[in-house]
Amino acid sequence: MKKKILCWILIGVFCILAMPVTIFAGAAESGEHIHDCECELCEHDHCGECDCGEIEADYTGVAMDEPVEEEEERIAEPTMIGDAVFNSGKTQVTTTFMMLSNDIVADSVNITVMYDPNVLTYKNSEGRLFNDYPSINVDVGSGKLTASYSGRTYPLGNTAIKFIFDIKTPVNTSVRFVGVAAINKTTENPNPEYTGAKFSATANINFCEHRTTTTKVTKAPTCQSDGTEEIWCTDQCKQRIGFNTIRHSETYHTFTERPLKTLIPATCTTKGEDEYKCQVCGQLIKVTVPALGHTYVGTKTLVDGVWKQSCSTCNLLLESPFQCEHDNSKYTLVRITKEATCRNAGEALYACSECGKNAYVEIPATHSYVLSSVTKQATTTSKGEELWVCSECGIRQIREIPMIATAHTHSFNGKEEIISSATCVVEGKKKVYCSFEGCNEYREVTIPKLNHVLTDWTVSKEATCTEEGLRYRSCVNCNRVFDESIPKIDHSFGSPVYTAPTCIADGSTVKTCTVCGYRDVVTHQKSNDYCEYPDDGFVLVSKPTCVADGVYECTCPICGKTTKTKSAPLNPDAHNWSEWTIVSETDCITDGVKTRSCSLCGKVETSVEKSTGHSFVTETKKNVTINTCSKCGMVETVTTTKKGNVKTVNSGMFTLTFDTTASDKNIYFNARQMDNKSYTEKVLPYNPQLKERGLGEIEMAFDYTLKLNDAAATVASASELSIDVGEEYKKIALALYYLDENGALQKVNDDFVSRQGTTIKVNIGTGTFKYPSGTLVIVNTGTIKSNIAVPIVIAILTIVVAAGVVFFVVSKNKKVTF
Repeated sequence: MKKKILCWILIGVFCILAMPVTIFAGAAESGEHIHDCECELCEHDHCGECDCGEIEADYTGVAMDEPVEEEEERIAEPTMIGDAVFNSGKTQVTTTFMMLSNDIVADSVNITVMYDPNVLTYKNSEGRLFNDYPSINVDVGSGKLTASYSGRTYPLGNTAIKFIFDIKTPVNTSVRFVGVAAINKTTENPNPEYTGAKFSATANINFCEHRTTTTKVTKAPTCQSDGTEEIWCTDQCKQRIGFNTIRHSETYHTFTERPLKTLIPATCTTKGEDEYKCQVCGQLIKVTVPALGHTYVGTKTLVDGVWKQSCSTCNLLLESPFQCEHDNSKYTLVRITKEATCRNAGEALYACSECGKNAYVEIPATHSYVLSSVTKQATTTSKGEELWVCSECGIRQIREIPMIATAHTHSFNGKEEIISSATCVVEGKKKVYCSFEGCNEYREVTIPKLNHVLTDWTVSKEATCTEEGLRYRSCVNCNRVFDESIPKIDHSFGSPVYTAPTCIADGSTVKTCTVCGYRDVVTHQKSNDYCEYPDDGFVLVSKPTCVADGVYECTCPICGKTTKTKSAPLNPDAHNWSEWTIVSETDCITDGVKTRSCSLCGKVETSVEKSTGHSFVTETKKNVTINTCSKCGMVETVTTTKKGNVKTVNSGMFTLTFDTTASDKNIYFNARQMDNKSYTEKVLPYNPQLKERGLGEIEMAFDYTLKLNDAAATVASASELSIDVGEEYKKIALALYYLDENGALQKVNDDFVSRQGTTIKVNIGTGTFKYPSGTLVIVNTGTIKSNIAVPIVIAILTIVVAAGVVFFVVSKNKKVTF
């Protein structure tokens, strides 16, 4: 602030040193120009080239060597959430963005909403965001909506807005909302917590309901480390919809294929116990080995009516499960009556193909190992390893892959070895070896179940038109029974009954079953296509114009809805005229012209109002004839002299005198106070400049009209202008100004102006000054007084005021010549 004051003092001192004080004092008193050059006040833009004392500077309010402190940016991140809801037919989606509760108040906010224009079409928005209804700007090509808030304060908390879109393509997409707010200092809050705020949210639009899914293990868990799995949708979208962690547990121990050692050997009738070691953590576990069961071999022996066979393991002669004289190979599997598990034996039913005798045979307990992955590939110098997992209990085994003679990629399409045959009840297994010569690697491959050999269908219940029927058949090998429903038969309909639809009621076609009475109804929707429109029911609702046909409408007498129209022919004379616009006013010597136009076709109509001439009332006194017009009020005085007639005309306080060359001309003169609008726009802006320069204050402003023989003229056509200002201005100093063709305020040269009491006279005939417009402005310059020298102190103040006037005029970009 101190630097600003010092700067202004330096400007004043410079002006004092540049110009004599007496010149400024005299100019301020007399109102004359300070200099002859032209600057911002004198229509020039190069004040630096003149001698007016202007100082050009780059002053911006902060000294150049004074550092400007930068304010730290503090950005808030309020929480916003997005949601999307379909309509019932999924043809439209409404996205809602809600700002959660917070206390932030912003001065301005800009938002952007982005969407895929190939999928969605913006329809409209609903709701007041930040307690205001936004004006949304839509950029269809880029899929972007924008809106700006400014002009007041905007609370960001607890507000929401909805954006509604029509769906063009039913694919998964999203709508993204991004907002940025500015927070400025205020009187109430000079130190706000934040300088700005940023917030965003996404509304995901998913058409798929993910009814069916599949899980993919991306990383297998162990007994010490977690695994991962992904959940994928197998419906329409085929996208990943979830991600889970598989926690590590003892279930995922990895053991070798063979036990570390056998603690208790298993026998045909007793269980054993083996010890395994986890290859990951080293933990030892004891696993119960089921009893091996007897293996019946050799020739059967009938003892006391019971067929017996020797066990190949313990050599005991025991009762054979196959109680007939035929060899055991004649027995085929019928069905498994009890599935074997990892820890419990199962049971299967066999039948002799020779005699049909049945036998129930125990299925030893065993793990159902399947290959999980190859953990180490075999090479020509080292064995490989692969991980096998029991599909029932999850116990894992590391199995050895034999070392290969030459490194190669296995191709499992070599020889096959049947492990167990497949039937129509159980799958079989086989070994498929690598076809590479010298490689004994194989894979166990499941042999699909055989197809059932089915009998013909037997109908147990006939189908009707109200109930399904039932039929069955069985497999000739395993005796499994298969049944299925027989679809209902068609109804037996009689002749249909038709009811026609109308514009207010649905119609129908009804068919009735002659057996069960079921009614099949087809509805024919009501429609305006069935409305009735009588010829005498059409009413003219839109009259024809000069550019368009009219419209007749007819209302259906049944439903009352107006749906049918017909046109009324165009009427070329049915114009829609505007109000008359005055082109030129009618006065006592000039015709007036006015126009109007049709807003529909643009046709213009012109009307001329004839002038009736002055209506003079004449008064004659010796050599003087006074004509007073009763219409316009102009007073024309004709004085006969030796050199010819001299004519004067008067309007209000203004009088014009013409020499003998204009005495025979038809004259119209009308002077009037300038209307408020013109005064405010054209004249009043110069008042502060006059006052700042000490040149006075605008007192009155006038417009005048002067015509000579129907031709427009200015007061320059006369030889003298007299202005009677009245007794109230007798002791007031007045100056005469006018507005030039550019609207700039110009002063009448004092060389042509004289003052006698209340009358101001301007000698036009002998002067070189011309008046280019129809305006006159009278400026009050103060009380008439003698020219007294102004003290130096006043001169200094005048310099400062003048500098202020220069600054004000430059800022207003107005031009005035005084």
